[in-house]
Amino acid sequence: MGSIDYSSVSDGESNMINIARIHYPVKTLGPGDRIGIWVAGCQKNCPGCISPELQNKAYGRCFSTEAIMKVLMPYLSPGVGITLSGGEPFLYASGVARLLDELNRYTKDVIVFTGYTIEELTAMNDHEVERVLSYTGLLVDGAYIDELNDGKGMRGSTNQKFVVLGDPEKYKNPETWERELQLVVGKGKIYSIGIPGVGQNDKQQ
Repeated sequence: MGSIDYSSVSDGESNMINIARIHYPVKTLGPGDRIGIWVAGCQKNCPGCISPELQNKAYGRCFSTEAIMKVLMPYLSPGVGITLSGGEPFLYASGVARLLDELNRYTKDVIVFTGYTIEELTAMNDHEVERVLSYTGLLVDGAYIDELNDGKGMRGSTNQKFVVLGDPEKYKNPETWERELQLVVGKGKIYSIGIPGVGQNDKQQ
């Protein structure tokens, strides 16, 4: 299976998420086979960002949650997980919350990568942010700091925390999960999915 083709779906008028790409199966950003969803747009501008093109909102295209669900339905098999990354998923908290509300009928396994810390997210006192967190099993939080990339675990740098909000057994010891890269083809390009090791920050998450 290659990158999922979502270019022909119709956009809705509400609950929009700026999608950069969607792929299944993702095998390097959490346990088991996963649907990977990457959003475009991030204001953190972290030096050494492993996906610098996803800082730009223009890299993606906005879709309604209803349109995204139509694309994802054929891949929502028992046991499939969801990994949200980018870009910054919380830029689209309202749309992401609605998408996760729909996905919750099929899976409770959701991993979210964010440049915000859990403390920053909770301090927002935003209902939609809280809804996203309520559906999140594992939050990988914090801005990427290049000099703190030790090449270990499923996070870019050691300042980032693994915040387990779901089943502790499912997300046990993510700091020890081996980093791997998965090569895929999409939009006429070859991408690598996963957390790069030290000195590999030209790869894509």
